[in-house]
Amino acid sequence: MLMQTTIIFVYCYSIKKEFLNNLILLSAFLIAIFTGWVISESATREELGLGNGRSYRTWLFIMRYLAPIAIFVISLMTIIGYE
Repeated sequence: MLMQTTIIFVYCYSIKKEFLNNLILLSAFLIAIFTGWVISESATREELGLGNGRSYRTWLFIMRYLAPIAIFVISLMTIIGYE
């Protein structure tokens, strides 16, 4: 009986762990999309204090294009089990 309970616990723990890992990646992806495309540029400029310079344009490019692609690739690698 104890062995069966342990096996069930380990199985449920591994499912929970995979679900939480995927949930964290999904939330990171959605945050990157939201901050890059939905929040107004004036709000992000004011919050970050970067002004109109090159650093703000670089940050915006990363949040709009690079971060979502990188998070998506990491998610795919996690789902297919690449190590």
